[in-house]
Amino acid sequence: SAAGCASTVAASVAGTGLTPVDLYAASSSNNNITEIGSISVATAGTKRIKFQLTSKNASASGYGFYCHQLWLVRTA
Repeated sequence: SAAGCASTVAASVAGTGLTPVDLYAASSSNNNITEIGSISVATAGTKRIKFQLTSKNASASGYGFYCHQLWLVRTA
C-alpha cells in the first residue's frame, strides 16, 4: 500500500467472513505477504472472494487497499 495510507480489510469466501487485517505501514512497503485466514469449503463449484475496507488505522492518512497477487492453497 502507499506510504501512510491503508485500511483494515475484511475478506470473506463463499459468505464466510475472516478476521479483519490492518494493512497499515508507516513507510512504503512492497512484497508483503499477509495471511488472511483459512476456511473449509464443503461443496464444489465457483466461490466468491470478497474484500471489504472496514476502517482505517488511526495513524493512516487515508483509505487504501492494493492486491497484486492472491495465493489460494488447497490443504486437503
